Amino acid sequence: MKLSAISHLSFAALLAAGLSACGGSSSSDSDTEQGTTDINLSFAAQLNSAELQCGLNSETVGSAQTPADIKYFGAYISELEVATATGEFQKVTLNSAENSDVERGISLITFCGNQDAVSEETKVYNQIQGTVTESADYTRVRFTLGVPEQYNHLDATQTEGILAKSIFMHWNWTAGYKHIRMDVAGWNIHLGSTNCSGEGKEDPDSICSNDNRPTYTLDNMDLSADKIVFDYATLVNNSDVSMNTEMTPPGCMSGGTDPECGEIFKALGLDLATGQCLNNNCDTQEWVRVEKK
Repeated sequence: MKLSAISHLSFAALLAAGLSACGGSSSSDSDTEQGTTDINLSFAAQLNSAELQCGLNSETVGSAQTPADIKYFGAYISELEVATATGEFQKVTLNSAENSDVERGISLITFCGNQDAVSEETKVYNQIQGTVTESADYTRVRFTLGVPEQYNHLDATQTEGILAKSIFMHWNWTAGYKHIRMDVAGWNIHLGSTNCSGEGKEDPDSICSNDNRPTYTLDNMDLSADKIVFDYATLVNNSDVSMNTEMTPPGCMSGGTDPECGEIFKALGLDLATGQCLNNNCDTQEWVRVEKK
């Protein structure tokens, strides 16, 4: 009897050790009991290696090396997924948080408060948290910049949370949202869907032929030790942000014929004419990368 009991205990111990090994150590937090993995992603904005601080940066950017007087930087993240080094991508179910719309799978990240004196939008959101239903060591992240088309024409005046009109990310002339908003003195970058058709500015059935939503994949990432960096200096590296073509909006507002949008769209990995990824691969971009925290 004693030998039998010892044998059962030994088997149980080996089984527990085996299960632990299969679960593996993860760069994110694994809940092996329920077979899930908690995903915690950190985001940052930089000017090359310097932290982007709205209203406080002294670095120069662009082809004319112009001081970067950035007033606001916000972006929507959707279709968030993770994968192991060789596995299939798994959907991340967002946790309930002030900067996430769990039902629609959209998060808002911001890197500095709006410097506009009349604005109440001053919060910084640089974390996204969620859960994946399988426990594994995830090292790849994939996401889309922007609000998915099925939600892009909501009535922002009747919507709560991060898609509310008060968030300042709404583009009223197309009843759509700005996927990215960078307010810079004299040279803004507002990325949103274009060539939209509809009846009126609040038509929920509007259709946009140019999505302008880049999808990026980041490899070799330690989700616990690394952060996802948005580098404004790299984005405008080939643009002269000290000048703007006459009779066009300041900077790039995603216009298909705006001369200031050509280099910006290339840096985003997008084809300005179609709004799709250049050569079907937005990962040609270099302005979003992985760095140690």
